Amino acid sequence: GTCGDPTLNVTAPGRQRFPLCNSLNFSDVFGEQASQVFYDDFKALHKAYNDIPGQRQQVGIIPRFLTSSTPAMMEVFTRLVQEFPGAAFHTHTGENLNNSVSVVTEWQDNGGQYFNPKGWIQACYVDRPLSASTEYFLRSLGVTRDEFVARLRNVTTEFQFWDAYETVTNTSTWAHAVHMTERDLEIMQRKGAFPCHCPTSNLFLGSGLMSMGEYIGRGMEVGIGSDIAAGTTYLMLGVLNEVYKVALTPGHEACSIPYGMPGSYSGTFWNGNLPPENPEHRIPYKDTFKPYTFFQLYLATLGTARQLHLDSHIGNFAPGKEADFVVLDPAFCPLLRWNAEVIHLYYNDTLRGYADLDWTTNGFSHIPWLESVEELYDVYVYRQIIFPMITLSQDLVVAATYVMGKKAYDREVNFNMDLSADYQSVIKNSFGPESAASSGSGDHALLWLLTLLVIPVAAMVAVAVWCYCRRSRTSRPGTVTAAEAPLSANIITNSPTPPYSVTPPAAAVAARGPY
Repeated sequence: GTCGDPTLNVTAPGRQRFPLCNSLNFSDVFGEQASQVFYDDFKALHKAYNDIPGQRQQVGIIPRFLTSSTPAMMEVFTRLVQEFPGAAFHTHTGENLNNSVSVVTEWQDNGGQYFNPKGWIQACYVDRPLSASTEYFLRSLGVTRDEFVARLRNVTTEFQFWDAYETVTNTSTWAHAVHMTERDLEIMQRKGAFPCHCPTSNLFLGSGLMSMGEYIGRGMEVGIGSDIAAGTTYLMLGVLNEVYKVALTPGHEACSIPYGMPGSYSGTFWNGNLPPENPEHRIPYKDTFKPYTFFQLYLATLGTARQLHLDSHIGNFAPGKEADFVVLDPAFCPLLRWNAEVIHLYYNDTLRGYADLDWTTNGFSHIPWLESVEELYDVYVYRQIIFPMITLSQDLVVAATYVMGKKAYDREVNFNMDLSADYQSVIKNSFGPESAASSGSGDHALLWLLTLLVIPVAAMVAVAVWCYCRRSRTSRPGTVTAAEAPLSANIITNSPTPPYSVTPPAAAVAARGPY
């Protein structure tokens, strides 16, 4: 969000404060001033930074969540989605059951301690004359006031409010998506929207267990994210570690809890007023799903890149793509070094005996792109090496990071570096010398603020991951040539179909075979 005072423009030179709520001007009760400033600022930022030749920035629409959004701000989100159809839209939904329910009451029935005790719908669309911006918004949707009010009254969950404002599109991603009803899932699938799994955050906050198998069974792509600072690691391998555990854990979600009992959808209404029993509040039971190693790598690379519509630029080592990748060290600790040595020795002796097999008749027909013992060796060896790196993940596993083909991080040089000089340089360049000199005890707070702003977006950007990376002269600076695309990366991310079936999970496991 942005500030309710239109004189405080986040794009103005010399700004030293970045407001993090919808409106700091409490006379702006309905958030109309704040929403206009947000609209103007977004257009200015988009013009200044989005897809500028020679640069790589893209500007997206990223509300925090519904609880911090007024109807006026929601209308602006809709307007921006309409005016910038290619822009990424990302927010949180279905994260915590209590919030997912209470926000519905705040909009429909009772604002409680907030500004409008009658609820946002009554206060903004019934009891007061419509503003010019709201009238424009309704015309853009092709509905009357009464029709839109009826649409909002028909909403039963947090996610459905976003759909009522028509922000659920095939360029939208939805963090968490844990407590999603059948109707929510049907909307997300029909609109081509994408759930983003944030398991370390969900576990840290006790939010719940996302049913990844439910989405996979519906043929939907799933991405992953850290959701720092609620998440507990910046490292995507660490996120994959929790993805695996959550996917294997069954869970009795709200559908299995009796009506009105604590933990059920209806039993979490914060004001204690129990609504009528509604079958649309039922959440599908969370069944187990096993994410195999290559599928986990797919999530961290091409899968999330596809969600962000960046797969034509990043996500694997296909020739011509931008060479953003990390180099992983499978021997970063004695235990994994020993593991890698044993795996290589075992499979070198065992699998070489398959060299003369007829690949079409000897049990490997379920892997259509597997054509030789060398590729079979890659499949088995890399699976056994990568999975321990995921389960024992820590920062030391990343040996180097490359951005557009240039090394941006070297573990041997940068791991123990002092960030103070760089931090002071950022403060000086962004806020002026006075701020750098006076930061004092506020250094840590502002550093965390910058981290909170940067990391959630950066964590969503998929990078091509592999253990062995070769470098040679590229066709254009920062891109990947055919000679640099290792066979193993092609096995993971260039298979004819995504490395999981779009059939229900049980059938997917059977169809996928032992690897």
